[in-house]
Amino acid sequence: MTSPGKRGKRAPGCASQATGLFRRTKNREKRLTGGAERDSLFKRSFETNVRLTRSSVTATPKDTKEALLDAAETVFAEAGFQRASIRQIVARAGVNLAAVHYHFGSKEALLEAVFERGLGPVNQERLARLTAVETAAGDGPPALEAVLEAFLAPMLRPDMGHARRSARLRQLYGRLMAESGDKLRQVMHRQFAVILRRFGAAFQRANPHLSETDCAWRMFFTIGAAVHTIMDPPGLRQLTRGLCDPTDTNATLEQLVQFVAAGFRSPGVTKGGEA
Repeated sequence: MTSPGKRGKRAPGCASQATGLFRRTKNREKRLTGGAERDSLFKRSFETNVRLTRSSVTATPKDTKEALLDAAETVFAEAGFQRASIRQIVARAGVNLAAVHYHFGSKEALLEAVFERGLGPVNQERLARLTAVETAAGDGPPALEAVLEAFLAPMLRPDMGHARRSARLRQLYGRLMAESGDKLRQVMHRQFAVILRRFGAAFQRANPHLSETDCAWRMFFTIGAAVHTIMDPPGLRQLTRGLCDPTDTNATLEQLVQFVAAGFRSPGVTKGGEA
């Protein structure tokens, strides 16, 4: 039985338990508050990082593929196919090495995709122009100068809406046409087999006095002259005191067409053409 003098006092154990409970409650509140603050801070930090890197966070496979094609187009134009490396291309594109293998599979496939995007429209325009020339000629032979313009004009003036890209495409075309190597030849053959077949037949019809051999030689001499012109040889303007300017595509096209037309019209070397 509890004595009257001790009735208003709490047992020491009860006081200690109450104090401990109070402290645990306060600590829990602090932890909860601190956690909320940390969550808020993390959220603000994350949102800031997303804003700063939005372009990379929101990049799509199409964006990555286009970045690789842009970079490859530049690197191939500057270094050529043999000297260009995948590491150079991904560094310029700002993507990782695996992206090349994911989107294209190999350096050769990447080059072919660059051709398809950059020179595919050039070859399509060539074929469209040639079809128009052949339709206008009807059953007769097509006009030689018209066939030459259909063949050369799209090559000299690709992507006319973008001067910088047009210059880069001309540089790419010229450099790769001048390179050698089995893999590159295979890519070039796939890209230009139809063009060479269609235009070879048109040049033959426009020059019936030439044998098939002579016509083939002169078509390839035409390509050589065009590639050399496209490359804009260093010092050409200085050497000619400004008389020759390959960037003036209209004047260049006119000069080139007249030059190669005269070559086609000269007498044949081998037998086989019409008298």
